[in-house]
Amino acid sequence: MVFFYGSQITDQYYDDYTYKHFDNSVATYKNEKNQDVIYDKMGNSYTFLQSRNMTYYDRNGNKYTPIIYDDIRDINGYKCTQNNKEYLSDDYEFFIDRDGYIVILPYDNSINYSALGVCYDNSGNIYYDIIDCYWTPDGKLKFYTDYNNDYEKITYEQILSYEQQMKKEDAIIKIERFFSDFEDSDWDSIKYCCSADFIKCYFENNILFGFKSAELIKITEQGYIDSNENQYYAKVKIKGRPEKNSGFYNSENEVIAASLTVTLEYVTDDEYYKEWIVTDIKIKII
Repeated sequence: MVFFYGSQITDQYYDDYTYKHFDNSVATYKNEKNQDVIYDKMGNSYTFLQSRNMTYYDRNGNKYTPIIYDDIRDINGYKCTQNNKEYLSDDYEFFIDRDGYIVILPYDNSINYSALGVCYDNSGNIYYDIIDCYWTPDGKLKFYTDYNNDYEKITYEQILSYEQQMKKEDAIIKIERFFSDFEDSDWDSIKYCCSADFIKCYFENNILFGFKSAELIKITEQGYIDSNENQYYAKVKIKGRPEKNSGFYNSENEVIAASLTVTLEYVTDDEYYKEWIVTDIKIKII
């Protein structure tokens, strides 16, 4: 799936719109002029060049056409032909639902983008990015960027299962990144992994818990906290290099072993991007 915010374009459209035919992955049909065409939901045909102006339909029978300004590559939104209302890409997202109707929603946190290539909301509805979609003459929904056309087979349950798996993997990736940066004493990068409160409480003069650096040895235990899928913990073993003024410092051994419990929280930033951040660490010297 290809996403462009503000202006949208599929892999079908190349620089200056010089590519003149559909990609071989697109299921095309011949019209009376022997031209390759695809169709909209209501059976109207479009050549490749015409397809940028494809009409879309909502459940109430309203028609929507692309808004195209001076730059030939950009689709800047969609206009309802019944009332001339314009929905610009700066303010709205555009989807096709499972029945093939256009869905226009304001930018907010209600739509999730799955790595499986589809979108979904918290009510169990599945959507497809509008720029991915076209139709066969008999109204079957097809997809430009899904070569096997399996998007329509994806269920909400499959999405949730996959996202759950990915969410856990992302938590571990964040922990590994944290300690990779900690091992290199890359303090600026470490802070990108952490909450503002954590940074304020625990960072001082590029020292964390009295350590100048720490190497992750292994993760011994991990999971959600009290079944809360937005809070995660991991118990890890490390080898750390304490700062000389630290209570952990040992002149005979500059590297010591420790056990840590790392707590993370799943948060959403101002751009609706979701990620794990480190919010707390408990330390125990082994």
